[in-house]
Amino acid sequence: MKKIIRILIIIVTLIIFSGGIFYYFREKDEYKVLEPTKVDILGHESYVYIPEHAEGEKLPLVVTFHGRGGSALEVVYKCGWDHMAYKEKFIVVSPQYDGYANPYTITDELIEIVKYAIEIYDVDESRVYASGFSMGGAASLALARDYPEYFAGIAPFGWMFDAPDKDDVYENYDMPFLIIQGTNEFTYEDEYGNMAIHQEEQKAVRSLLLYNELINEEDQTDLKKYPFWGFIGDEEDTIHGNGQNWYVNTFYKDGYDNPFGKLIERENGEHTKDRFSSKLAWELLSHYKRVDGEIMEID
Repeated sequence: MKKIIRILIIIVTLIIFSGGIFYYFREKDEYKVLEPTKVDILGHESYVYIPEHAEGEKLPLVVTFHGRGGSALEVVYKCGWDHMAYKEKFIVVSPQYDGYANPYTITDELIEIVKYAIEIYDVDESRVYASGFSMGGAASLALARDYPEYFAGIAPFGWMFDAPDKDDVYENYDMPFLIIQGTNEFTYEDEYGNMAIHQEEQKAVRSLLLYNELINEEDQTDLKKYPFWGFIGDEEDTIHGNGQNWYVNTFYKDGYDNPFGKLIERENGEHTKDRFSSKLAWELLSHYKRVDGEIMEID
């Protein structure tokens, strides 16, 4: 009997130990990040994150932009792109640029950085994405409006300017998107007593929905019926991450199985970066590529 008890104790100990090892490595992996290389890209101090890959293997590229007065290094870390790039195996390029400028006045400068990265690094040209925080978020939308042919999706965090139609971009292109906005981030109490995003962002949301033919021209922002965003998706959900609730409005587009757009409201979110943002963004962006100008699903 004592021998059986000893054997059981050994078995239980091994199970506990092996479980601890599993969780140790899982937790360690959850915090694994790519280390950046500091480079000069066309006169812009930039940070490049490249995962291990086979020679000649082409990888997706995320170009991310910092906010006004921000840091190219900080925006990657605080939005979690360094970990997602390690985990999902894609390249990240983050340039230092004039974050005080209206991004629509410098898209010709920013696109040259993107084109340089595509040329120099092992980039899958069909899978290039733009993201950013604050004015960097606005820059990602500005690039999608002015140079849509380069991007397979965008993920603005924290701020956008309106993106009115230009050169029939609405008719000729689609652009998968994910937008994240905190409930306390550039918001105000509207006439109905609800919190709403800034009026400039309301215009941007409507323009992006028109861009993707997810609404019609006659559809207008309706904060009374649809608080916060002024529009509502095909599905609503609440997810939990990093100790917060994230309220998700999901839009589907005819001809695509995966969500084509998401508006995500971060509960009690101030104008701050959050490492969970990149995970949510990649879950949507990773389903899309652009081939011969057309957006196609990867799976």
